[in-house]
Amino acid sequence: MSNDQRPTNFKIYQSGRELAPEELAMQYATTHGVEILDSEIEVVRDDNIRINLSQYAAPLFDEDGKVRGCVSIFLDITQRNQAEKKLQAARDQLQTVLEAVPGIVFWVSSDLCYLGVNKHLADSFNLPPEAFVGQDIGFLASGNGFREFVQKFFAGDESEALYELKSIKADRSYLIVAQKYDQNRAAFLIGIDITEQKRVENELRQKTEELAKINRVKDEFVAVLSHELRTPMHNLHGWAQLLLTESEMDEALKIEGLETIERNARLQVRLIDDLLDLARMQKGEMNLEIGLVDLASVIRSAADTIRLSAETKGIEIQLHLDAAVSNVLGDAIRLQQVVWNLLSNAIKFSSKNESVEVRLEEVESQAQITVIDRGRGIEAEFIPFVFERFSQRDASTTRSAGGLGLGLAIALTIVELHNGNITAASAGFGKGSTFTVRLPIVTMTGQLSNDEIVPGEAVHGNKKIAQLQNLCILVVDDDADARMLMQTVLQSTGADVLVAASVKEALALLEQRSPALVISDINMPDEDGFTLIRQVRSRTIKKGGQIPAIALTAFAGAKNEQRILKAGFQLFITKPIEPMELVDKIIEVLKT
Repeated sequence: MSNDQRPTNFKIYQSGRELAPEELAMQYATTHGVEILDSEIEVVRDDNIRINLSQYAAPLFDEDGKVRGCVSIFLDITQRNQAEKKLQAARDQLQTVLEAVPGIVFWVSSDLCYLGVNKHLADSFNLPPEAFVGQDIGFLASGNGFREFVQKFFAGDESEALYELKSIKADRSYLIVAQKYDQNRAAFLIGIDITEQKRVENELRQKTEELAKINRVKDEFVAVLSHELRTPMHNLHGWAQLLLTESEMDEALKIEGLETIERNARLQVRLIDDLLDLARMQKGEMNLEIGLVDLASVIRSAADTIRLSAETKGIEIQLHLDAAVSNVLGDAIRLQQVVWNLLSNAIKFSSKNESVEVRLEEVESQAQITVIDRGRGIEAEFIPFVFERFSQRDASTTRSAGGLGLGLAIALTIVELHNGNITAASAGFGKGSTFTVRLPIVTMTGQLSNDEIVPGEAVHGNKKIAQLQNLCILVVDDDADARMLMQTVLQSTGADVLVAASVKEALALLEQRSPALVISDINMPDEDGFTLIRQVRSRTIKKGGQIPAIALTAFAGAKNEQRILKAGFQLFITKPIEPMELVDKIIEVLKT
């Protein structure tokens, strides 16, 4: 643009307001005789070009002190202002980014003071961001090692560093990424919130530890189970071989061998029953047959069952039973199992020629059973775990007591199903232990007859056996040894026994004879016990269609039991059978 085209008109502004001529620095200094320092103005030309000036004006005085004129200096600061605006825009943009960062952001000086923080960090302390500037980085929290980390970072040669920060105030965890700048005189730090990640890591670590514990317990249990099953099998097999091969064995030794076989067979049954009870517990299928229960009778029965085991160690079982204790509502068989388990435990951990005491009394309107032994006792640290499944103080190969560690866990489950509680106490190792069971007693509002209280009469064993004299019973089982056992047991009661190895043979015998009862195994090849009972029930009454039937099964469980009864059997017996239990079941079926 040529000189004659250069615009000559312009306006002067200060802080966005147009200045009047008398407000201009030169005019004001001349009029008032004062010096004007660093007065910033903006000159806007007609062509809209803007020029930023910093103005200095000073009045000139004559010899008489009167203002004669003015000296003014103008400095073009347009580029400086533009740079400052760009810098401020960049700062604003950076601040916007920092506020959007989900973690904490701050920058600190090498003398460990805050230069600035983002709003997220400030809000976690309920303070404005400017409250942090100039403060020592430990002014709000100390003891978490952060200040020491920053100090060490500035003292070192690394330009970057990582640190895991635990914020006590906000209860959060952050992964701090630090970066030096300004020739190592400051550092920029970003904290990424890893609280949720740490929570998941802790949960995974706990789960891993739990799984490791479960695997360890499982391995120990399998090892113990193998030992507990193999030991009685070894005894059974060994004595059976001796009795078969040693024809001239001393009679007393034969009896001892038979007693050993019988004792170890019972032990096998107990181990299997415990495993089945464990399965029921895990599935929530441990059902109770509820009725009024005389606890004194339950305790005596349990003591009688285990007395032989006690006597082999010279242990005396002492019963102190208060006959005045009221009945409880529950399952007599299961409650007897509880007492048996507690007694078994007491005998197992007692030394030879000791005594075990069982008390029954009423305490605080509850029936209380206490089993006391003077044996090995329980260490205080093991007491909280004594009722856990597979829980044993010593699972090593040198342990002195056998068992799977299930008895007390089963006892706890049974007692809790009766709305009772069971506790363990011991003064320590070598000082014996005390197990206490409490059960709610029944408050009777009316009078019950004996028939309602006790299902069936308590008949002496000989009288029961006499009831089977000349009774025709058909036994069906594909296993020859099982048929022989059943035949021997029933014939010893005077019964007339028919045996069949298959469903086909059984149906053929039913065409020839009319037995009073059928006892059939469930699991047989080709045609099973269910097939047999369907065939029997399809017959007319004259041809034995309504004949009473008992099922034999090795598969215990609520579902299997329900299927057996639904198929048409009156009841079932779980193998292995007890001779007197078989007699009881036969009498029970024939009375219905």
